[in-house]
Amino acid sequence: MRPLPLDLVHHREPIHDTVAGFLIPQQATLIDCAAAANLPSLESELARHGAAIEDLEHLLLTHIHLDHAGAAGALAARNPRLQVWVHRVGARHLIDPSRLIASTATVYGDDFEDVWGPILPVPEDRVHVIEDEVRLPVAGAPLAVPTPGHARHHVAYLYDDGTLYAGDAAGAAWPASPGYAEPACPPPDADPPAWRRTFARIGELAPERLGIAHFGVIDDVTRHMATLADRLELWLERLDLDEDAFAASVQEDRRRHADAAPEGFWGYASVERWCHAGLRHWRARVEAGAG
Repeated sequence: MRPLPLDLVHHREPIHDTVAGFLIPQQATLIDCAAAANLPSLESELARHGAAIEDLEHLLLTHIHLDHAGAAGALAARNPRLQVWVHRVGARHLIDPSRLIASTATVYGDDFEDVWGPILPVPEDRVHVIEDEVRLPVAGAPLAVPTPGHARHHVAYLYDDGTLYAGDAAGAAWPASPGYAEPACPPPDADPPAWRRTFARIGELAPERLGIAHFGVIDDVTRHMATLADRLELWLERLDLDEDAFAASVQEDRRRHADAAPEGFWGYASVERWCHAGLRHWRARVEAGAG
């Protein structure tokens, strides 16, 4: 069955098709859930496929950034059967999200709850830890594959139908405009060498299609991954540009290569500025000898 992307955009956001979770209805599994503020969208998207939060049995998280996992605690509170799977490094922040809330609140201030919603803890006995590449003991037995680069605690999930639910490990793209893709490189975890290894592992796995969180299903995996890898190297070459110049160069690339994307798709979170900061942060760590 073809993957079912759920349009999990914030319900007050006019630009759709920017944040996705994926539903596997036969296995009562949801992959990524977006933020708690996006719950109205999640509920309506599940209903569109004849499902509800209370029907879910497993939530597989690619990583704990709030646009992917912020609603996990709210879903666990609504559904006492829900089991949550996450990388070991992210697990403690699901169980006790106080540090995650505090770090994000320093950026968003008084707008935090409107943007992200309430971030609730997930009961520890329902959090299942992923440490290495492993088949999960859940319906469909997906292969959980650590995929650092975007975040050190990132995991992708490969199913036997050939779909790799890649979260942000395979970057962002607008599938209707093939041939252009971007890596998301936010601080503090952006790590180009780790991401190159992730790109190589995805190549070895040879998935037939990708389910990416921003946004949808990619069928030409080889082309997409090659474009993504080239874009990362190009951005590293531009890293000595200041933030404004770097952002302008990215925006020009989008104008030339991604004109089929809906208006606002690439600019909805000013991600090019986050990426400049994340890659600069990585370079500073390397220069300081911190790896």
